[in-house]
Amino acid sequence: LEAGPGVTLGQNPVSGKTIISAVGGGSGGGGGYIVVDRPSATAGQNHSFSFSAQNAFNLTAYALKETAGATNQTYVIDDFNAESELNYDSTNAVVFDGQLSAYTGGTYTTSVQGEFYSLPVQDGSRSLSISGVDESIIPVMTSNTSPSGYVASASSIYDSRYNAYLAFDRRIVSGTGSDAWVGATGAIPTPGNPQWLRIDMPGAKALSGYSLVNRAAGLINSPKTWKLQGSNDGGDTWETIHSVTNDTNNTAGAVRRFIIDSVPAEYSSYRLLIEELFSSASSSYITLRELSLFPFTMFMINSGSDWYSSSNGLLFPVAAPATADDFNNNGFSQSGEIPESQLSSLSQINVVSPVATDVKILFTPQYQIAIRESLLSVAAFGQINSATLTATQT
Repeated sequence: LEAGPGVTLGQNPVSGKTIISAVGGGSGGGGGYIVVDRPSATAGQNHSFSFSAQNAFNLTAYALKETAGATNQTYVIDDFNAESELNYDSTNAVVFDGQLSAYTGGTYTTSVQGEFYSLPVQDGSRSLSISGVDESIIPVMTSNTSPSGYVASASSIYDSRYNAYLAFDRRIVSGTGSDAWVGATGAIPTPGNPQWLRIDMPGAKALSGYSLVNRAAGLINSPKTWKLQGSNDGGDTWETIHSVTNDTNNTAGAVRRFIIDSVPAEYSSYRLLIEELFSSASSSYITLRELSLFPFTMFMINSGSDWYSSSNGLLFPVAAPATADDFNNNGFSQSGEIPESQLSSLSQINVVSPVATDVKILFTPQYQIAIRESLLSVAAFGQINSATLTATQT
């Protein structure tokens, strides 16, 4: 090796390696280097540098500095949110909600439409199923005031371990007596001095039925005679919806379910007014594991001026409803799977109920497609030298 101008050669006597030292000089006479940065480089990426003869600097040495590159980088091509939909030409049942999928239905609430309540159903299905939601209108309660808008209360409690909300927590743990509302010792209900369990809701709803679940263990002293009542004025006045006399089922964990035959009004507060227990011993107390309130679930299908009911997926025409009782007489709670051959002749399909209630829609769409309207820019991929595609087929 021969050292050029501004370059010094040396040797490390221990390692035997040659040491090259260089001093750079600019055209202005000062020392320095030209630094070329390549930010965001990735592992294994190749780089080329061009040194032009027209450079204004008289360089006596070139140095290449290595810095740690970026690895395991992720580039989001599309997150398929609502804004992404504007970039695609898609068929009517394609859903952009954080993933690209076909619409298959859901649970919805009917809204007021004239004298009744209605829910429009998306068109273009290969099959359609309509049913009520067979679960309590009370969400899972974790305290007397949670979730927000719902308040559970009772005429008395044994102690704070047996609060009113435990009858609305939807927990049924076999063999335990702690998961229940338990009244105070000696608070024995009578027609003149009843005990009660109450729930207040943020909105009014009508019921098709309700159920009581007996305590699973410990002293099982279940309601024997009671009234289910509703109120819309904060509990100042109550109307009886259903009543039971002398039901002696006191079996541990038993579920007692009752149907409300008529079309009831909608109420924002409900209470179980208990007038008699299985045992009226003075040292006793009332127990109730769960109280479930089921929404009204009778429907008709409307399309233009035509009205239909359904049985096992077969539509048949019915008279237009004039009163809420017509839904009990001519309506359905479960349509069955209605095939395309039954639906193709209908225009806009509406599910109609006499009261506000939840409707479960199962929708089988036609085949769907989504095509991006413009090419995707891949300029950001210029720093990638290897990639792995991971996809999940649904």
